[in-house]
Amino acid sequence: MLILITLPQSLPDEAIICNTLFMHGLQTLHVRKPDLSETEYERFILGIDERFRNRLVIHDFFHLVKKYGLKGIHLSVKKQKNFVRKPEYRQVSVSCHSFDDIRNLTLKADYCFLSPVFDSISKADYKQAFTEEQIQKELPIIPTPIIALGGINADNLWRIQQMGFSGAAVLGAVWSNTNPDNIVQRWRELNTPKVLSIAGFDPSSGAGITSDIKTMEVTGSYGLGVCSGITFQNQDKLDDVRWLSPDEINRQCDVLFEKNRPQFIKIGIIENLAVLNQLCQQLLKKIPEAKIIWDPILRSSSGFELQNDLSLLPEILEKIYLITPNTPEMKQLFGEEVATEKIQETCQKFRVNILWKGGHNMDTVSEDVLFTPKKTFTFSVIRGGNEKHGTGCVYSSAVTSFLAQGFSLETACNKAQVSVSGFMHSMEKKLGLHQKTAVPKPSIFDVKLMYITDMDKNISIAEQVEQVCKGGIKLVQLRMKDTPEDELLRQAYLVKSICDRYNALFIVNDNVRITRQVDADGVHLGKEDMCPNEARTILGNEKIIGSTCNTLEDITKAYTNGVDYVGVGPFRFTTTKKNLSPILGNEGYKSICSEMKRDDISLPVFAIGGITTEDIPDLIESGVHGVALSSYIKNSTDMADKTRNVLNIINFSKTLNTEF
Repeated sequence: MLILITLPQSLPDEAIICNTLFMHGLQTLHVRKPDLSETEYERFILGIDERFRNRLVIHDFFHLVKKYGLKGIHLSVKKQKNFVRKPEYRQVSVSCHSFDDIRNLTLKADYCFLSPVFDSISKADYKQAFTEEQIQKELPIIPTPIIALGGINADNLWRIQQMGFSGAAVLGAVWSNTNPDNIVQRWRELNTPKVLSIAGFDPSSGAGITSDIKTMEVTGSYGLGVCSGITFQNQDKLDDVRWLSPDEINRQCDVLFEKNRPQFIKIGIIENLAVLNQLCQQLLKKIPEAKIIWDPILRSSSGFELQNDLSLLPEILEKIYLITPNTPEMKQLFGEEVATEKIQETCQKFRVNILWKGGHNMDTVSEDVLFTPKKTFTFSVIRGGNEKHGTGCVYSSAVTSFLAQGFSLETACNKAQVSVSGFMHSMEKKLGLHQKTAVPKPSIFDVKLMYITDMDKNISIAEQVEQVCKGGIKLVQLRMKDTPEDELLRQAYLVKSICDRYNALFIVNDNVRITRQVDADGVHLGKEDMCPNEARTILGNEKIIGSTCNTLEDITKAYTNGVDYVGVGPFRFTTTKKNLSPILGNEGYKSICSEMKRDDISLPVFAIGGITTEDIPDLIESGVHGVALSSYIKNSTDMADKTRNVLNIINFSKTLNTEF
């Protein structure tokens, strides 16, 4: 976790600069401006794009959290003593200046700042208050996540992880020069970790160093490369390898480490286990805190044998953080009968993690299992796409990249599986393409009309989506109740391709797994579906999560659970949806929107359920953010034209409402 704190004083165009930082990956911004009036403070918040306001943590004027849908609040260690309103906020953090401060907290904080860890950059007289030995002794026995603060920059950020902190908060390292371009550059340098791949050179670039570096960059890290051997291969076969000697590999590392200190190192194809063991030993001697991820390439898919002598395996496992074998490699390393209990015992004995990649299994679902010394996790995707050369390299290098960015091992493996799934869907033949950086899509706050697909024998789901996108829709929800998951996956990929082409947001109804696998923009959850907090854990902060509501109580609960919008209904009776909640009518929406305003709950409300164009002006006047339509558009003779007509009415109604 990397947090940015604002300067106490205001800067010209500061909110615009912060919006740019959000676009470059900033997930949490602490707004600390003690000298601003409430009006000035609110003006800063209004300058932040609505899509990013749920990443703001404020240090003052806490009632603005609900009003603008902010992430949470931050307290001084003194203020937290008498603070009793924690349940009202999604997140509460606290500043501490000693380990005694942390131990004596009277509330359960989501995380604590501890400062100063190093000599402050922004305050010349604010000196380091802790020794590294003290920090490493105290942190393991504190259950609260601790964020390091004070003097952190791009050169010493690696030490924060080494000492055991859950993350870092920075200020002077970003804001010391107020030139906007320099601010963005410094943030990107801080937020882009360097990771190392030690692997072979594959001329096809489907595997090896070049594949690893491509994967690392597209997943958000800077990839460094050291060559272990030159392969004679293409995407279909491996004929031979000219191995570099251990000395040549070490010499490459020595020069590289003069200027770079990668904390996560992925090792791919290597001559034999003796060389691997020696290499791991040398790496840990040079960078003791490094975590090594070994992708055990023991035999190529074309039959080329690589490593056979496994006598050194126990010694190697003691040096490895994570090993990523597929099923044939799993059997070669740990025996033909792979027993869960035995693998768990191995993890406990050697304090190693094992990610068993299930891509070689023949089931309709590809299931990967992560074994850790304490727990087992399972990740699954619907099998699909086309066979690709180098998926193992892509998987392990993606895991390495996500780990370097601060994700937990469980989350890194989860996200990497999705990356591989997208890679397999990229092209038909053996070589794949990584997903290109997408054009930023609209914010949910900017979209007033949602189209919800409806099953109809006369018009396919894809045709519906194509037509409404032609008409200007910017938010599509794929709703296919009681559809087999493999067919839902196929349709989801198709609908996503249409929405991407028209730069429209794409949301999947109910199914978090499909949302994750196709990398949709979000998911809509009904009252009986997965809890939004659980969905957020699986999908991450960048995804949109919507919730079905009928009452103010529903909306308050959804807000507390961190949803990004609510679908409130039904407006009137509709045949599109079974098991309707009580009908609201226009007066119901007026009452709910008024109560939300009274309680400072800032969430986009989409009215839904039997709505027609005649209803829209009154609904907009009642205070709803937008409307969700399905059959009303689908059953028209020209869906694109009907969509344009609805959008015109919404925009006109919004204008009138603003003017009056």
